[in-house]
Amino acid sequence: LQHTRKTISSRLLNSVLNLKKRINEVFDAVKGAQEAIEAVQRDDDAMALMYLTSMDRDPQGYYARLKSKTWSTEQAELLLDSYALELCAMGTQLDLVDKEIEATESLLKFKLDTARNTLIKVDVTFGIVSMWLAACSLIAGYYGMNFQNGHMLDTD
Repeated sequence: LQHTRKTISSRLLNSVLNLKKRINEVFDAVKGAQEAIEAVQRDDDAMALMYLTSMDRDPQGYYARLKSKTWSTEQAELLLDSYALELCAMGTQLDLVDKEIEATESLLKFKLDTARNTLIKVDVTFGIVSMWLAACSLIAGYYGMNFQNGHMLDTD
């Protein structure tokens, strides 16, 4: 983004907008993963189903404990909490990158507006100069037609 801030063009602005769009997509995916983790943590049956190794080793005992609801899910909860914290940190970082992209986008728009205003000033200046030249040509042409000079005399 630092290089982008130094050079301006509409192509760079479009690339910044595409980057912002991708970051928002990733941010939405992170939010979705956070919500999914929270939903699993609220559901005791889903938390019990996290212990797949236990289910593979002793399926009968696993199903018996699952039906009697005598399952301790602390380890899975701790693991999901750590994932939730990682996703929260990732969301915060993405939010910071999004804010930096917005600042870069504003700077690029400001620079492009400044360049456009400079072009408009040059265009207006050329218009004024051409208007004055046209007015001077009109005055010179009007007075030039009324003077007698040697080229206009017919000596045949």
